[in-house]
Amino acid sequence: MTITYHTQITLRPGAVRQLKEEDFGLTDSKGRQIGFRCTIIQVESVIDAQRPRCGWALGWTDTKFWSLTTSVTRDGHRFGASTPPFHALTMKEVKVEATRRTIVARKRYLKKYAVA
Repeated sequence: MTITYHTQITLRPGAVRQLKEEDFGLTDSKGRQIGFRCTIIQVESVIDAQRPRCGWALGWTDTKFWSLTTSVTRDGHRFGASTPPFHALTMKEVKVEATRRTIVARKRYLKKYAVA
């Protein structure tokens, strides 16, 4: 699948490089398990030099970068609001962000589903 933004930037997602699913050990009122999923892929961006650059691509050259998407899961299925993807040039930066997002989500759902 290729995504083109205003014919200035073309993104070619690669194969999923890493998929991490974590069960928080929590259940909702209907008994569904609450967890978290992180997906990391490598994406190739091609910027058309004939046209002006726009948005987040400003300053980037033709390159490959890593993209992180995260979502909360119920019984292994994604639910709730999406978070914006995170892009970085190194896998290390993406893993740090994945860990941070997992910790934030765990805290939020522990507060919401904690048994008193």
